[in-house]
Amino acid sequence: MPVTTNKSKHVGCRISPEHKRLIEEAAKVSGFSVSEFVAHTLVSAATELVPDENVIILTREEWDRFTAALERPPREPSEATKKMVELFNQGRREGDRMIWD
Repeated sequence: MPVTTNKSKHVGCRISPEHKRLIEEAAKVSGFSVSEFVAHTLVSAATELVPDENVIILTREEWDRFTAALERPPREPSEATKKMVELFNQGRREGDRMIWD
């Protein structure tokens, strides 16, 4: 994940002089300022630790049930479902909304 140029927040922490020297050296070797290096490293680590909200993790049993459901032929919709679709289709779109009179 790239470090953005729109910086408006500050993060601070206390570290030992040895760690500060190590971070300064790593930043220098990487071609970053200390601030850029710290931001880039923290964001990279956080990205690895925080799960992606678009990923669904299933057990093997759950995966087998999911794929079996996908392979089954579709069922005929119930009368209630057909009625709701009919009512939905009577609406009209206004921008990003549906309106039913």
